[in-house]
Amino acid sequence: MADKLPQISLSVDMPEEPMTDERPKVSAQRPLGIGRWLAMTQTAAYRQLVPGNDTITDSELFLHRSPEDMWMALPQNGKLCVFDVTEFARYHPGGIDVLLQNAGTDATEAYRMAHSYVNVNIIEKCRRGFLRRSQTGQARFPNQLLPSMIPSRAPNPLPKKPKWDWTFTDQMNVSVIIEFPQFQTASDSLSWVDNLRALAVWVPPHADSSRGTLIIRTLLDDGTYHRIALRLLPSLSPRLSSLRLTTSTSHSAPDVTGSVLGIDRFSLFLDIVHIQPKSPSSLSSIGSVASDTISSFPDAASDEAFLTCRVKECEHVANSPYRLVRLCWPSDTAWMPVPLGHHVMLRIKDQDGRLISRPYTPVTDNLAFSDCQPPSDPISATMLCLLIKIYPHGQMSQLIDKLKPGDDVEISYPMGSVSPNFLTRIPAPNSLPTRPQQGLIAVFMLAAGSGITPMVRPLELLLACGNCLFSNPTLTVHLICFDRTPADRVLVSELNGLSRRLPHRLSLLHVLSDSSPMELGENCVTGTISDSICRRGLLTLQFKDKEPSALRLQTLWLICGPLGFNNAATE
Repeated sequence: MADKLPQISLSVDMPEEPMTDERPKVSAQRPLGIGRWLAMTQTAAYRQLVPGNDTITDSELFLHRSPEDMWMALPQNGKLCVFDVTEFARYHPGGIDVLLQNAGTDATEAYRMAHSYVNVNIIEKCRRGFLRRSQTGQARFPNQLLPSMIPSRAPNPLPKKPKWDWTFTDQMNVSVIIEFPQFQTASDSLSWVDNLRALAVWVPPHADSSRGTLIIRTLLDDGTYHRIALRLLPSLSPRLSSLRLTTSTSHSAPDVTGSVLGIDRFSLFLDIVHIQPKSPSSLSSIGSVASDTISSFPDAASDEAFLTCRVKECEHVANSPYRLVRLCWPSDTAWMPVPLGHHVMLRIKDQDGRLISRPYTPVTDNLAFSDCQPPSDPISATMLCLLIKIYPHGQMSQLIDKLKPGDDVEISYPMGSVSPNFLTRIPAPNSLPTRPQQGLIAVFMLAAGSGITPMVRPLELLLACGNCLFSNPTLTVHLICFDRTPADRVLVSELNGLSRRLPHRLSLLHVLSDSSPMELGENCVTGTISDSICRRGLLTLQFKDKEPSALRLQTLWLICGPLGFNNAATE
């Protein structure tokens, strides 16, 4: 499905100034809108335009700052490009005035603060060339638009950008440090589940570059992604397995009453090894920044967002049409845990060399749901398991069915739309951010077909992991699995065994839409999703005599299946 580009408007809160002859007179014509711009980019005249590759200085850029001749520098694919936005200004939803404020400058910061989630490629043909930065303090005109130079604006939905730095740790190592201005942990203190939110990938030096690229990406509280790419000096190599979150407490200055507040600071660390005999203490830099951005969506279509990995196992799951696929990759290539509720894109070449891709949610390696401890083994960041249904005529699943140990496939960086802390921190509806979080008393799960796979990890963490921040002894889980026939089901005996082991914690119901009474087994009925089926499967255990308001304030609903099922479930 094609991405729908959001309409953007930007309000500027500035004091009124009298009009003078020197102030540009800008037409108050109503913007044409992004939709018309996108239509215009499909015309033959626009398609024939060739983006420029000239080197442009800050002095030259500064000359183009009028309504009739408007240039600005913006980041694109890791480079700082100069675009002629004169024509685009007529379509920009914020109007010409907004663009004119940043004309003739490096508008990177203004772009990031206003709408960095919009792809700059929509004005790609308007590129004039690339900006050559002047040395700090020696430019005739400002080369970088700093936050202090931007007029006050309406509150921006994107979080403040994390800050990064590097420091010496010993004679042979340095560390990259990323400090987050806000960071909500899964519990009252930092835990292993918070470390699932950060990944690191290393692209070694190659024939076209003597420098390797270190990519560090972190899932932020609001579901956006902070991504920084560093081109390290040839003498440096990252130790990806050292990626870790830490917390420290600093104290504010005393207020008028003498009170001092403790402020928790969260930082991400990654160690870098100096691979040459020379001590790193002589370094004045560790390399250069290729990009440093916050985005609302990961770029799943980019080749750079995919990682080559090796098939370790690809085995049939007993009494089901599913295969369990275990994938692994070297720890010096990527350190990539998957946040709870997030998925990856699996990409495989068919017999004609075409790349076929589908999204899959990783599952736990503990499909028997045996008692376990919280994941702590480093293998959780260098291996993942996929539970994939094989369809007789499925284009992708038939390729998966032929996989064998040793084959290479590709997976994308993790992506998803759920909060990284959705299992532990559920805000009360319509509450202020400062209101205390409500404690969960139950989790309701509705899964249709292969929609059971996103439920597997939460089930293990909520019910099977001892000494875990999720293991609330009073919390109950209510699961209804919908399938067409008994042959379509998976993990039936495993789920039934978990229900027998924890009868006061797990309520389980299997629903088959096409089955005879003779085929029904334990915890199984015939039917389709309906109000009566949901009440039968969900309103059990401690909810038999519970106030309805409790279901709204202290419960979590997880629904996964085909679109029609999801719509029916929410209705």
